[in-house]
Amino acid sequence: MTTGQGEPQGDPVPEPQGEGQQPPPQGDGKDTKPQGNAPPPKPKPKPAETDWKAEARKWEKQAKADAEARENAKRILEGKDAELTAAQQATAAADLTRMRYEIAYANNLPPDLAERLRGDTEDEIKEDAKKLAAYAKPKPKSDARADDKGGGDTKESPNEMLRRLAGVRT
Repeated sequence: MTTGQGEPQGDPVPEPQGEGQQPPPQGDGKDTKPQGNAPPPKPKPKPAETDWKAEARKWEKQAKADAEARENAKRILEGKDAELTAAQQATAAADLTRMRYEIAYANNLPPDLAERLRGDTEDEIKEDAKKLAAYAKPKPKSDARADDKGGGDTKESPNEMLRRLAGVRT
């Protein structure tokens, strides 16, 4: 059937194809029905609208977690600093004690007097050790049997000496 203008009514008849040619698309070209064995084309995803509130909450949580981690690290670091300071002070005290004993030995002072040496520097400790050594030197031995009047020629027995020191006259 044809209309008055010479066009057929109904379905158009496809034109014969040559080898290697595909038939022209039917309709308006927007047909999404699969042709042959090809899988159907995937529809393009719509660009998702960004939920700015959710993004803000996510970044706020991350910022809080970062701040907490930073505070934990700061506490750990402060603890390590305190440990380091304590260790340095203990080392300095041990070095000062060692230096006092060495200086006491060099000045012929007994170890008991090494702890009595004063000063924070080596020079101060040496100065104090010299002063203390002057007092710690043994005095020359005198005749222990000499009486108070200077006559060391008399020989008295230990008993007589005790009686004399106690003030007992015989």
